[in-house]
Amino acid sequence: MKELFIKVIKILSTVVCVSFIATGIFMMTNTASNVINDNITLLDNVTGKINTNKSDDHIVTIIFMFIFGVLPIYLMWFRKDFLEDIFKKIFKSIATAIAALFILIAIIALFSKDPNIQDNKTFYVIFLLLILLVILYFVWFRNYINSKFKKIKNTLNDKLALTNTQSNKLTSINFKNNFIPLNIFNLLWFQNGRYKNYTPNIANHNINGLKFTIYMNTDVEPSVIDINLPIKKPKNIMFVEALGYFPRYEYLSPEQRWVYLNWLQDIRKQVDIGYVFLFYYGLERWLFTDNYEQAFLTILILRKYHKNNSFQGYSFSALTASLLFHDREDLFEKLIDVSDDISVSGLYLYVKTILNIGLNADEIMSIASDVEFSNKRYIKAHYDLFKNILIDKLNAKYGTNFYPIQNLDIKKCSSKSFNIVANTSLSPRDISLPNITSNKEFKKEINILLTETHEEVKEILKKQRKNKNNNMNNMLD
Repeated sequence: MKELFIKVIKILSTVVCVSFIATGIFMMTNTASNVINDNITLLDNVTGKINTNKSDDHIVTIIFMFIFGVLPIYLMWFRKDFLEDIFKKIFKSIATAIAALFILIAIIALFSKDPNIQDNKTFYVIFLLLILLVILYFVWFRNYINSKFKKIKNTLNDKLALTNTQSNKLTSINFKNNFIPLNIFNLLWFQNGRYKNYTPNIANHNINGLKFTIYMNTDVEPSVIDINLPIKKPKNIMFVEALGYFPRYEYLSPEQRWVYLNWLQDIRKQVDIGYVFLFYYGLERWLFTDNYEQAFLTILILRKYHKNNSFQGYSFSALTASLLFHDREDLFEKLIDVSDDISVSGLYLYVKTILNIGLNADEIMSIASDVEFSNKRYIKAHYDLFKNILIDKLNAKYGTNFYPIQNLDIKKCSSKSFNIVANTSLSPRDISLPNITSNKEFKKEINILLTETHEEVKEILKKQRKNKNNNMNNMLD
């Protein structure tokens, strides 16, 4: 609105100024013609003074026409610092004096009986008043109007800060406004407005010779923000209805949108898990773009502060799957470091194979059932002992604490479908990958490791019981 108003003023003023210049040129031409036709000399050769005649009367007017035609154009279009700093008050005083002079000239012209002025009285009055208005705007009213716009802008900012209680719409004017952190704001999807960035597309990936296409245009992104939808601060957040499964921003109530946008100021705060999922959907979309890393790290933060089982499961799968597309071992290590409960799924094993990362003892023990090792009594009852013996077995056989899963022949694995995303606008949500535990050689080697470890633990426990019994007998004797 402000920009449009300024442009209109500039255009109208420029038209007026150009008219002044054109009029000045016309009058100058007319004066020159009069000088030639009447054989009049403007400068007396004897006295050196300007002759006074009917043509000379126009000289002052012509000068004024040029000054007040060119000066406003210069000030409006080429001086960005117009009326700034210490020259502001000085210019105001001068401009006010000129404006007063214009008013006086306009009044004199209005009541003058001079035939030359009478013929162009209307023209003089209108143009002098237009120039007066231009001067008054830039000198006196410009700052006032700007202050009004600033007040309106601050009001909008307050609304965007979600501190108002009235129903309103988000606008793209200063949406960030230091209320939503920049790193979070950059991960939001906008359907319209200044920050529009949502354009459904397709992502093609090649994973170890397997080609995958992620379609991001099968449905509307659930988290995309329409700035025209109303928001309203609730009287009591406790009474705002909880979000259901698979929430969408467009279907939220004005109060629910307020809760969501307010929570984005600090995503570590506890909130209905539906809002976490809503933000997370948008992060999933980022995972399959070139700007995936910040989304990945943000999901790790969400996982740290929101322990919902469903969210933990979906997010772990999505983060694991994203590493297939970006080949980032360092991000995989961050995922493992911050995860309390690691699900060693077929997808997880395949990622470790692609990233050339061996299986540790904990991971081997967790897939005991998948390799048909059923006697897990010692794993459950003597976990630490079992783990330490297994590590010794790995070192003795492979020279390291890890099983070299990266040496596995993937071609000998059957395929299995694995879930990779929760976002319903992404397709496919499941992808078919080699199922590592279907490899017979892998199952056999892991089963042997677990069996040998089991037997050694059994012998150790047997010796411990025997020693304990001997100690008891010695005490009785």
